[in-house]
Amino acid sequence: MERTFIAFGTMNTIAIQDDISKDILDEAVDIALKLDDKLSVFKANSEVSLINKNAGIRLVEVSEETLMLIEKAVYFSEITEGAFDITIRPGVKLWNIGKVESRERYRFRIWNVLCKHVIPKISRLRRIQSLVNYRDIRISKDKCQVMLSKRGQGIDLGGIAKGYAADKIKRYLISKGVKHTLINLGGNVMAIGGRRDGEAFKVGIQNPLGLRGEMIGFIELNDLSLVTSGVNERFFIKDGHRYHHILDPKTLSPTNSLLSVSLKGECSMELDALTTALFVIGYEKGMDLVQRLGLEALFILDDKRVFATKDFANMKI
Repeated sequence: MERTFIAFGTMNTIAIQDDISKDILDEAVDIALKLDDKLSVFKANSEVSLINKNAGIRLVEVSEETLMLIEKAVYFSEITEGAFDITIRPGVKLWNIGKVESRERYRFRIWNVLCKHVIPKISRLRRIQSLVNYRDIRISKDKCQVMLSKRGQGIDLGGIAKGYAADKIKRYLISKGVKHTLINLGGNVMAIGGRRDGEAFKVGIQNPLGLRGEMIGFIELNDLSLVTSGVNERFFIKDGHRYHHILDPKTLSPTNSLLSVSLKGECSMELDALTTALFVIGYEKGMDLVQRLGLEALFILDDKRVFATKDFANMKI
């Protein structure tokens, strides 16, 4: 049983190989849709949008779930020394790369060709630089309230929400007795067990400079998550240079040392945040962090060199 649906601005698929009722799959999809309603920056009444609208004005009451996610985001900011920062929203708005929340991902390439992108002037980036600082997130845990310190600030949970959703869907499905499922939330892949025939799920890793569906190799997943961030996800090309959607919080410009980062581990939320951070950190310091956290990683550098830990080094080409 399989369902494809749109949430988090992308195409998502849940494929369950167990014999279950349709209601269980419906509820799994509903988990993702409800999280999207709560966390999207493109939905005016989402909790995240309300926080952003009241930046520098007042504390906003949020659900315990949203508060937990923001606290987790701050934690990832701390362990990556600010390379992951959900207050990046002002920079994201200025660059306006792939602002098509309701469109399917396969249409992004067409959209980017048709749109005339303007590269922000350095002076404009500098003017909003002070608005990007995760330390400006004020949290009242007792009252379950959140506030941003300065007017004009904004948070964007896009770098953590899909991973969290995959983890939550996995927990729900396991509670219903599901043992063989592959969840794919816009490239955040989570396996529950392996295939029903006893084999592991085989998941492809996208060629960051290739056409959609062109893989550089396949890795086996069994009760683990695989998350990839790459320059192919949302981007535009101007004067022969590719500008992608992953911004360095310190410069508010797209990073340029990597083409793709893939991580394999148990917690999809952690992998989601860290693939974004590793794009900013770069290969050498990034690999040090990967090894400290005990994760498996694949880095594709801008010169197309590939560096991988053991599991990825053994992947099938």
